[in-house]
Amino acid sequence: MDNHLFESTIQSNRPLHDQVYQRLKQAIIAGRLQPGEHLVETKIAQQLGVSRNPVREAIRRLEQEQLVSAAGKGMVVGSLTRTSIEEVYAIRAVLEALGCRLAAQHITKEQGDRLREILEHSRAAIAADDLKALTTYDIEFHKVLIDASRNATLKKVLDQLRDSVLRFRTASIALPGRPKQVLKDHTAIAKAVIAGDGARAEVLVHDHILQASQRLLESLKDNFA
Repeated sequence: MDNHLFESTIQSNRPLHDQVYQRLKQAIIAGRLQPGEHLVETKIAQQLGVSRNPVREAIRRLEQEQLVSAAGKGMVVGSLTRTSIEEVYAIRAVLEALGCRLAAQHITKEQGDRLREILEHSRAAIAADDLKALTTYDIEFHKVLIDASRNATLKKVLDQLRDSVLRFRTASIALPGRPKQVLKDHTAIAKAVIAGDGARAEVLVHDHILQASQRLLESLKDNFA
């Protein structure tokens, strides 16, 4: 557990347990805490400058969300399992496909312009080999599409998958060749949505997400029992 695990410091104006929880969760989602890595309460507390109590409470919350699990007498970061990846991506593919079909009907000029901007930023991030920035733009690209669908219920359901999707996305986008494929797919999806071609946008985003799932599963196959 290195000294740069947590990207922000503890603030005095917010509950400690909530801040510790958020920092641990962010570290897991971003991959700074790896699957199977032990969570040592004393070390985490020392790094964040807090007592063990808020750390223990934060880990308990993460266990309830299945981001960490018991291992012997301690706790470890939960593994990326084949079942969890397949389930999350299958649901996401169907929901976002619907979202893109609706977005093609309702997208505004401002949202279309924002998609184009994101594609340009993504291209620059790839050129700079900045995967962190590319991940941020990837997240925003899909968010703009779902916002453009104007379906609040769809957005709410996808929000419930957000943490799992973010964790998988971090692992997926770092795969060899994946950044350029993401840009290629996003460019085609944006073009279809902006043109109002909902049927094509629906197919493109569905295939894009399932292909990401397949690539991730193939890269992790040696880690599955």
